[in-house]
Amino acid sequence: MKFLLSPLFAAAGLLLLLCSTSIAADETIDVLTIADPTGDWGFPSPYGHYSRGPGYVRMSMIFDTLVWKDQNGYVPALAESWQLEDDAYVFNLRKNVSWHDGDPFTAKDVVFTINYIKEHPYQWVNSEPVEGAEALDDYTVKLYLNKSYAPFIDMVAGTLPILPEHIYRDVSNPEEFQDDIAITGTGPYKLLDYDKAQGTYLYEACDDYYLGAPKVKQLKFVKVSSEMSASAMENGDVDAASVPPEMADSLKDKGFTVLKGSPRRHHQDHGQPQE
Repeated sequence: MKFLLSPLFAAAGLLLLLCSTSIAADETIDVLTIADPTGDWGFPSPYGHYSRGPGYVRMSMIFDTLVWKDQNGYVPALAESWQLEDDAYVFNLRKNVSWHDGDPFTAKDVVFTINYIKEHPYQWVNSEPVEGAEALDDYTVKLYLNKSYAPFIDMVAGTLPILPEHIYRDVSNPEEFQDDIAITGTGPYKLLDYDKAQGTYLYEACDDYYLGAPKVKQLKFVKVSSEMSASAMENGDVDAASVPPEMADSLKDKGFTVLKGSPRRHHQDHGQPQE
């Protein structure tokens, strides 16, 4: 499969591409290599990724949120459903989710994460509107708000990566916590390799992911300059790249597929898939 990403294809769109239903139900891709002109976006843990660019997206392939969103609106992620009760949200969690190390995911992890970001602020989430969290049982959690907060689902539930309590409970400086276990998530991918100097990332699909095994089995991000991206595509070195718009038509004529997405890269998009 050959993909050509136009400059309008936002960083978040990469995630949309990888999960695209255009891949046949019975089709898998062994390796998908994506060119990135910048390369390094930080260690892909919740506290290690850079605030700018697609650092959040690189992390979100490993860590899930309670809620996600697609082009049509909010969709279940770690929470199967949710409802508003006065100034509190009740989330009904999935029961078939495990952390990448095999430990079960429960409501205790959500409560821990809320308490943790109050002590260790997370750059993409304002924890101030959240008064606290309570585990009603192993798979039901209630998040209390200080007052009505309209963007809660988007700005908190749909953005905050949930942390594994059994790993982070003794971590006092999460920004410097970059051991292998720091990237133990519940997401569709595990990180096999990260090379800061080379600006490369290598992910491997989790076949037991609760939403189904990803169609792309290995995902690679490699650093390729914008000037070299077109030739890298033509030489077969990468499967997807962003190229100058004036080159899009000529490459399309050579059999490449042009994917155009929203140019928005604003912080409010949270790196989530949007068309």
